[in-house]
Amino acid sequence: MTTAMSASEGIPTSSALRPARTSPATTWLRRYLLPFLTAIAVLGLSVMLVLTIYFTLFDLQWIAFLLGVLCAAVLGLVSQSIKAQWLIARRLV
Repeated sequence: MTTAMSASEGIPTSSALRPARTSPATTWLRRYLLPFLTAIAVLGLSVMLVLTIYFTLFDLQWIAFLLGVLCAAVLGLVSQSIKAQWLIARRLV
């Protein structure tokens, strides 16, 4: 025997929709420290790329290869960013 569900049974309550509270340390970490660490990582990788080009004696084949790797990495990051933005936009609508 099946029973019909009322309309209110399938809807989550307002307490289920509230975001979980985070500690001030976690908020500070997300807001200030993570962008700073990201910038440091980007600068470090850029320096490593320039040093690698320098140690390959500016050979055109190596420069083309390294720039291809760099372009692939940038395209991967752009793709990931667009996908994340699309998922956020779908959740908000």
